[in-house]
Amino acid sequence: MAKIFTDREQYGGANPTPRLEVDYYDIVAPTSCTISINSGAVYTTSETVTLTLSASDFPSGMSQMQFSNDGANYSTAEAYATSKSYTLSGEGLKTVYVKFKDISGNWSAPVSDTITLDTVHPTGTIEINGGAVYTSASPVTLTLSSTDSAQMQFNNEGGAWSSWEAYGTSKSWPLSAGDGVKTVYVQFKDAAGNVSTEPISAGIKVVADTGTIPAAKALDNVGDKEVALLNKAVTADFGDYLYIQEPGDGFSGIRVDKGGFAQGSFVNVAGVMNLLNGERIIQNASVTAGTAGVMPGAVLLLNKHIGGASLNDYTPGIAGLYGVNNIGLLVTVTGRLTKTESGYWFVDDGSAMPYDAVIVGIPLDVSLLSAGKKAELATSDNVVVTGICQTGSIASQTVPVVRLRQDSDIVYYR
Repeated sequence: MAKIFTDREQYGGANPTPRLEVDYYDIVAPTSCTISINSGAVYTTSETVTLTLSASDFPSGMSQMQFSNDGANYSTAEAYATSKSYTLSGEGLKTVYVKFKDISGNWSAPVSDTITLDTVHPTGTIEINGGAVYTSASPVTLTLSSTDSAQMQFNNEGGAWSSWEAYGTSKSWPLSAGDGVKTVYVQFKDAAGNVSTEPISAGIKVVADTGTIPAAKALDNVGDKEVALLNKAVTADFGDYLYIQEPGDGFSGIRVDKGGFAQGSFVNVAGVMNLLNGERIIQNASVTAGTAGVMPGAVLLLNKHIGGASLNDYTPGIAGLYGVNNIGLLVTVTGRLTKTESGYWFVDDGSAMPYDAVIVGIPLDVSLLSAGKKAELATSDNVVVTGICQTGSIASQTVPVVRLRQDSDIVYYR
C-alpha cells in the first residue's frame, strides 16, 4: 500500500517536498527449499542422521520449520536452521519431509529426501572344495553364500585380511604354505557398510604328495592313511566315482569315491585309503583339476590275467588268478561273447575258467551301453572290449569285471 503526504500544516514548513511511504505485505511462501539426509547418502547404519536444510524468503526472511516421516503428521514447529540431527525408526527405506515458514507466516510446500536404514550385520557360510576333508594342492575353491552382502574379504589362519572385493559365490583362494590343517576366514559387508561380526570359517587338511598310485596302495587300511596323488589321468567317470591312472605308461589305477571330472582329464586327488569289495579305493576324496599330461592307453590282457594276484597284504587280487594286480586299470580283452542276456555279459578268449557248466569268460558290465548298441550284439560275436577292471560278485565269489564306459568300448566282428 502507498500514500503521498502533502499537508503543509501537518508536516511543517513552507513548500515541503511531498514524500511516498510504502507498506509491504508478504504473501509468498519460502522458495528454493531443500533437504538432504547425510549429504545424499543412499544408506545409513545408524538411526541418527544429519539433515542439511535450506530455504529462502524475501522480504520477510525465514522463521520456522517442521518435519514428518509420512508427509501427513508433522512435528511441532521449531526455529529455522540449516542443519538438524534427526532420528529414524525401523529398518528399510525411509523418507523425511520438511516444511518451512517465513516471518509473515507463509508455509512452503513439503520437500523430502530418502535413505535406507540398515543396521543388520550380514551372515553367511563358506566351504572349501565343496566341503572336502582333504586336499592335495593349493589354490582351493571357496563356495560362499550370504544374504544382503555386497563385498567380501578373506584371510588364512586369522592373518591379515585381503582387500575388499565384490561378493561372489565362488572364489579361487591360495592356502598358507605347508601341509596340515588350514583354516580360511571370510567377512561379508553389505551395501550399507555393515560387516559380519561372528567368525565365519572352514577348514581343510593339506596332504603331502604320496607320489604314485603303487605307493598309495602300499599303505595299509588301518586308520586314516592319507594320500595325495597329483596330476593323474582320469580313465573313467562313472558319476559317483571315477578311476585314475598313472599318466603315460603307468601300470596302475585306483578308484576314487568322487565323480564329476571328464574322462581324459587330469586331476589332483587327496583322501584316505580303504578297501571296498576287494578293491582299493580312495575315500573322503577331494578332487581338483590338474594339468595336461599323456593319457595312458588300455593294457591288452588275457582273460586269465584280468584282476591278477595280490599286490601286497593290503591289496588283494582275485583268488586263483596269476599275474600283476590290475584292478583299477584300463584294460582291453578280446574273445567271443558267451552270454548277452540280462546282468553281466561274458567274453571268452579260451583262457578263463568257467563259472558254471554254461557260462565261461570274463564278466562285462554293460550297464552304460545304449539300447541300440546292445541290440547290435549277439552271443558268439567276436569282440574287442575296453573298460575298467573292477571287482564284482557271482555266487558269493569275488570275480574280476570289466566295466565298459561308452558304446565305443566294444567292437564286434562277424
